[in-house]
Amino acid sequence: MYTLLAVVALAVGASQAQTSQNQTCCPPDFYALGYNALLDFQFDYYYEAQTGDNLEVDRAGKFLRLRETSTGRLYTKLASGNLVVVKVVVVVAAAVVLVVVEVVVFVVVVVVVVVVVVVVVGVIIVVVVVVVVVVVVVVVVVVVVVVVIGVIIVVVVLVLLVVVVIVLLTSYFSTCVHLSIFLTAY
Repeated sequence: MYTLLAVVALAVGASQAQTSQNQTCCPPDFYALGYNALLDFQFDYYYEAQTGDNLEVDRAGKFLRLRETSTGRLYTKLASGNLVVVKVVVVVAAAVVLVVVEVVVFVVVVVVVVVVVVVVVGVIIVVVVVVVVVVVVVVVVVVVVVVVIGVIIVVVVLVLLVVVVIVLLTSYFSTCVHLSIFLTAY
């Protein structure tokens, strides 16, 4: 997306270029023109002679190319037109920075999504483990309670049996004693 914006900005800057056949401004004015600076051939030679920057002509003579050594700006002029200021270094650097920012943002988003997914999965696993542990504890408690109740019931039954046996034995011996006394008397 950022790369597309950079290309659109470059296209808009090129479309807003102004033409001037006999512009003879001084270098400070030339700088002030920015992206839309247009100069004629005479000023090209004057600028090249005054500053020592490289002025190149291709073999077909179709355009002049002036590279400013101090800033690295590249100026291209068609033989039938005027010199158009193109800040190639700035545009390329901006495009590279935007691409790097785009990649960094993408990587950060991917890392954040992965971290969030890992955290969510970890939380789900912890919740499941806690639920399983709670269920196991509840089952163990229920089993222990049932066992305790069973033991209590068995103990109560045994105690009742002992009491019944004691009562029966007591009754039996008491009856035997009374019967023995009765028989002895007669």
